[in-house]
Amino acid sequence: MTEQVTVAVKQQQARLRTHFGDSVACQGPLSDSGSGLRITGVDLCRSLNVDQVEVLLDALSQFRIVCIAGQDLARFSLAHFERFANHWGAPVP
Repeated sequence: MTEQVTVAVKQQQARLRTHFGDSVACQGPLSDSGSGLRITGVDLCRSLNVDQVEVLLDALSQFRIVCIAGQDLARFSLAHFERFANHWGAPVP
């Protein structure tokens, strides 16, 4: 992993903590190509504000794959998933 990629992950984690709180952590990249970011400490059952969505979209843009791990699947309903998915835009066939 290059120093530039390490710096990018640390910067992303700082942005995530600014918008989601200090319990957020991220690991990456998840592949040798520099893609993939695993984020923990984000509760997707809660509504996201504009800044939080922007941080997640930026992470997806930079790392191409984002895993938001640690969701409480006993609480996470289809309505929560739909609300979260709406931030990403309509599917393109």
